[in-house]
Amino acid sequence: MIEIEMSEDIRNFSPKIIGPLSIRQLIAAVIGVGLALPAAIFIPLDLEFRILIAVLIAAPAIVCGFFKFYGMAPEVFFIRVMIPFYLNPEKRLYQSVPLLGGVPAETKKTNEKKKPKVRYRSARPRK
Repeated sequence: MIEIEMSEDIRNFSPKIIGPLSIRQLIAAVIGVGLALPAAIFIPLDLEFRILIAVLIAAPAIVCGFFKFYGMAPEVFFIRVMIPFYLNPEKRLYQSVPLLGGVPAETKKTNEKKKPKVRYRSARPRK
């Protein structure tokens, strides 16, 4: 069998439509310009502020078309990583119970007089 060395990874290949732009990049650029142009024309401020606002409006569309984070498109990265990271609390409200029947250190400090009975369950049924 003949082996041919590939110059770039085939998984990273995207067909080019116009010049160096893929279809995703072209659509993102059109959306970015479509959002930024009316903002730059119709906002009654100085030219510097109009350009700044137009760039800020077009930036999310441009980022979605031209960048990848950890091999994922930005919208996929946002859904899979950022939303669970910010919606799930870092401190959990529940307290886990040890599997071997021990008592957590916090309850030992508060209830030193009371010692709970520890029962072990076996896999065999009782007679």
